Amino acid sequence: MKTIRKLFLTGLAFFLIAASCSPPVELDVTAEYDDPSLTLALNVPVDETLLAEQLTLDPAIPVSVMGQEKGIYEIRPLDSWPEESAFTLTLKPFHIPGAVLSRPFTFSFQTPPPPGYDLVAVGDVMPAYLTSKKLQHYDPAYPFSRIAPLLKQGDLVFANLECPVSERGLPAQKTYTFRAHPFVMEALASSGINIVSLANNHILDYGRDALEDTLALLEEHGIAYAGAGRNEAHARKGAAFEMNGIKTAVLAYSGVFNHVYPAWRAGPERPGTVYYCEREQLIADIEKVRRWADVVIVSLHWGDEYTHRVNREQQETGRLAVDSGADLVLGHHSHTPQGIEIYKGKPIVYSLGNFLFYPFSNHICNESYIIKVRIGKQGVEKIHLLPVLLGDSRPYLPAGEEAARLRALLTGLLDELGTSWEIEGDAISVITDP
Repeated sequence: MKTIRKLFLTGLAFFLIAASCSPPVELDVTAEYDDPSLTLALNVPVDETLLAEQLTLDPAIPVSVMGQEKGIYEIRPLDSWPEESAFTLTLKPFHIPGAVLSRPFTFSFQTPPPPGYDLVAVGDVMPAYLTSKKLQHYDPAYPFSRIAPLLKQGDLVFANLECPVSERGLPAQKTYTFRAHPFVMEALASSGINIVSLANNHILDYGRDALEDTLALLEEHGIAYAGAGRNEAHARKGAAFEMNGIKTAVLAYSGVFNHVYPAWRAGPERPGTVYYCEREQLIADIEKVRRWADVVIVSLHWGDEYTHRVNREQQETGRLAVDSGADLVLGHHSHTPQGIEIYKGKPIVYSLGNFLFYPFSNHICNESYIIKVRIGKQGVEKIHLLPVLLGDSRPYLPAGEEAARLRALLTGLLDELGTSWEIEGDAISVITDP
């Protein structure tokens, strides 16, 4: 019996020695970054504290290691991941009973840029001439065919629609009246334009029926609008967007240019437009949308026609809009490009000029620019000007001497307003935070 017990104990000892001499399991490590989560997966569970001691990040930031389930760990920064940054995670070799990481494990990843979207904004679009003289003979995409690829780079693409789109109504008693045929909406939609201002001195050229047709057509084609509506509340509401987590409000107002236009004001039950001369209401509208919007854009139809000069009313109103909560002011009406002022870090674009219009005999009305704006949660981050010529109701980006001449004009307008700039390729970059 003693011999049997001795043999059993000897066999058990040999088994335990053999087991202890078995090679350890090689740790298999994988990593994945899916903003904002960085995850490590190991085939053998490891103590969180030990894992944290063996882990480094380059560049170094404080992190915690949290076990999620068997062998799965989440690496979390104590604050937050810095935006648009490259990191390399390294797990140094270590061993635990029965398992070993024999060589370093590395994993590189890139955090995303801050949330934002791209705005492309152009000036006056007046397609009445096109629909009566040209567009009926061409494909609806023809007017924008040379410029649409650029417009479509924007998530939000803005224009001032300078006339009603309708087959109804009688012309107002004024010198110039415009009205475009409904098929023009196909051209607008195909160009990439998805938000228009209707607050201008032509939107009621053919009365309220034509305005209501315009609103219905815009809605039918998925184009948002601001500055006019079926009643005053509707006109003041503007347009709202949420893109890449950024809530944006767009409001629009017109100037009262002569005795005809006060009658165009929207009422409690009357279609019409709204005016920036009603200062208290302008302030209240901006402050109202500022409560929920990350970014507020205000469009203003203002200034003197056929001049590059910014008048006193423009400057006072633009600054009032910024003081009330606007992050960006977009101006038009002069039919010419005007400069950009940076006021309290916010751009006031005094006039984007014409964009799609009939050819003017005065060449300064056929020169313009597009702005491309990067919008973040704090407002405008970058702004670029791209020179544009109207062509024969078919805008395009000029090249060579034409582009150089127009860049010189635009940079001169920026200089007059004390706005810093630099040339970046074909564009003029406006420095918003010198």
